[in-house]
Amino acid sequence: QAPSGGGEKHRIYYQPAVGFDQNRKPWVYFGTGDREDPKDWSNTQERFYAIKDDGSGNYPRKESPDLHDFTGENTFTTDPTKSGWFIKLDKSGQSLEKVLARPYVFYRLVYFTTYTNVETSDLCTVEGIGKEYIVYYLTGGGALAVDDLSDLLGTPSARSKEIGSGAPSSPVISVNMKGKASVIIGETSGQIFSQGAFSPSTNKAIMYWREVIP
Repeated sequence: QAPSGGGEKHRIYYQPAVGFDQNRKPWVYFGTGDREDPKDWSNTQERFYAIKDDGSGNYPRKESPDLHDFTGENTFTTDPTKSGWFIKLDKSGQSLEKVLARPYVFYRLVYFTTYTNVETSDLCTVEGIGKEYIVYYLTGGGALAVDDLSDLLGTPSARSKEIGSGAPSSPVISVNMKGKASVIIGETSGQIFSQGAFSPSTNKAIMYWREVIP
């Protein structure tokens, strides 16, 4: 869809993720990027969106002015006058950053990945750079360093970091028996990226279990 009715086109290929705020209002999260031509750099900056469902029932079309542009504002402070937010992804020279996988919402944070094509003459090297983003679900504030709820009351950290070469998969959150969470991302280069994910120890319990005997 072209933002604000302009001529540019921002393709959406993957289903959105949905999370709920403190008032039980659903938020819908998705990113843009041309999966059919991941090397294309002719488009304007792609975007990542978060849109709040206000429950009005008639679902009017949301335009860019209805959303807060947090691209240049790294903050955890919300804007209650808007129906959501977006951030613009990088574009530099003949490289255009794109979202080519489904996002994931977990404990007030949104996880998503991006791919930026970078040409290389080395036939043994997988082209492109994969990034992981971790942002606050209400503002897109950088949350790479968040490991406690109190961190969301402080200063945001970076939003993203490089995790390897090739196009990354959708993030997958795995929680072990002790309640510790991890985010796992695969890449077309064959690499597997894994790190701990923010996951408070409270409010978790085993719902069921199954004993497997080899």
